[in-house]
Amino acid sequence: PKHGGLVSQTDLCPTLAVILGVPIPSGNIGQVITEALTGYTLPQKVAILYHNAVQSMQVLGDCVSDLHKESAYLIFREAKLKLRKWLVAKNDSLSQRLWESQGEGLLTSFSESLRLISEQVSKLSTQYDVYAMAVSIVLMWMILVSLLLSSMPSYETAGTGPGPSKQYLYTIFPIVGSAVLSHIIMCTGEVKGGFEPS
Repeated sequence: PKHGGLVSQTDLCPTLAVILGVPIPSGNIGQVITEALTGYTLPQKVAILYHNAVQSMQVLGDCVSDLHKESAYLIFREAKLKLRKWLVAKNDSLSQRLWESQGEGLLTSFSESLRLISEQVSKLSTQYDVYAMAVSIVLMWMILVSLLLSSMPSYETAGTGPGPSKQYLYTIFPIVGSAVLSHIIMCTGEVKGGFEPS
């Protein structure tokens, strides 16, 4: 069956797990693609997405300090309450069409909750230590320049023997000064990317 939009790589794992009848990996934040669940009844699809959302909610709970304020959790909690009513309403005098419509609404709610969980966890897991990255880049450049300069031939001056060339000395001091200056700027200034010095 054709999927309406782009399929995320994280969605393939839980979808294949369900189709093959194996448990969804515990750390996965992907969403089961309901369009791929051919041959499954509506209650089965709702149950699959519900368990998928419960598992992903545990991953989100490990990443955030206050889970109950997350929009993904609020949508999930509301859908969970509707799920109980929907399961009870199956045996009531509710028309089949209305019952199926409510079931599709549950699928949409759980899917939206899973989408928000995936976005939030991905955003939290891709925060980089900008300061450490910048310092390591500066240090690597310093090492590279030092190695290049040290490989340059040194000239012997009369009476002093072999020693570093003046060109090396004139170059290394500005490099070290630049490294120290960039370190001071990184420590005291504000860096784009959300870095806050500890």
